[in-house]
Amino acid sequence: MKPEVTLTEWAERYILARDLSDFYVRDVRRVIGWFVAWNIEQRLDHLTDDHLNQWAKQLKREGKNPKTIKMRLSTVKSVWRDAFMAGECQTEPRRVVKIKCPRSMPVAWTHEELRRLLDAAATVPLWFKRTGIRKAAFWRAFILVAYDSALRLNDLESLRREQIQTGGRIIITQHKTGTLHSVRLRPETLAAIKQLEPWDAPGRGDVIFWWGAGRSEFFRQFRRLLLSAGLTSSYGLTRRLRRSSATAAEAVQPGIASLHLGHSPESGNLAHRHYLDPRLLPERVTTPPPLVEAFQKPVAMIGFDPTETTEIVI
Repeated sequence: MKPEVTLTEWAERYILARDLSDFYVRDVRRVIGWFVAWNIEQRLDHLTDDHLNQWAKQLKREGKNPKTIKMRLSTVKSVWRDAFMAGECQTEPRRVVKIKCPRSMPVAWTHEELRRLLDAAATVPLWFKRTGIRKAAFWRAFILVAYDSALRLNDLESLRREQIQTGGRIIITQHKTGTLHSVRLRPETLAAIKQLEPWDAPGRGDVIFWWGAGRSEFFRQFRRLLLSAGLTSSYGLTRRLRRSSATAAEAVQPGIASLHLGHSPESGNLAHRHYLDPRLLPERVTTPPPLVEAFQKPVAMIGFDPTETTEIVI
């Protein structure tokens, strides 16, 4: 008799069979753990749509963000459906509630706000213990490279000096999509990178933005920098830089944002939906030309005698 497989057990097989980032692996384990803690019964053959629907209602009662609820349901469904496709259970998620998530407007920083961020970076004291790099120099270079390139954090933290070609051009294989992407850094950005000495710190390996303290500490220090600049961002700290770069590029050259972000041609209007802040883009005329010239007497009134009675036949 085939032993019954639990959701937790299959989640580990799901992770093992995929090339996932450490953060996504962590999220999968967390979500499955939260669901199992609430549902208790986690054998895949006993799992039903009602379990997920009831969990969704519970999360809603707890005041969770609709995006959070949708993400958690999607994670459980993905693991469950993967087990079904592998023949480990007889059912798959079919009638799970669809969570409506209001689409929020992308928010970018203005040039004035970005300059305040650079000014705040210049005042950061001390050095990093692991590398001996001045913190002020690190954050200035990071902000400038992120703004010039609009690269994702995974790609920024893996950049090496040897990848920088003459003129500041960099060609990388994007971590998320696996596609080639070309960016160019300005001379002042290259000068900021040169300040990130010493380069021979143990474990650095010529990585420009090598960080040995973990992502949590990175975000904690970056959030502190934002607060000192009078800026706030509750989610997507480095994504806000990416949005700011894309919005600024689109404002100068309409239609360039997708190429600047490294999106594939099949991505459609992904840039407009998730990256471009419409408040910072120049207004584009969408009103058609007038049919009636200003101050022109309406055609229907020409030759009209209010004393006459006219029968209109339709």
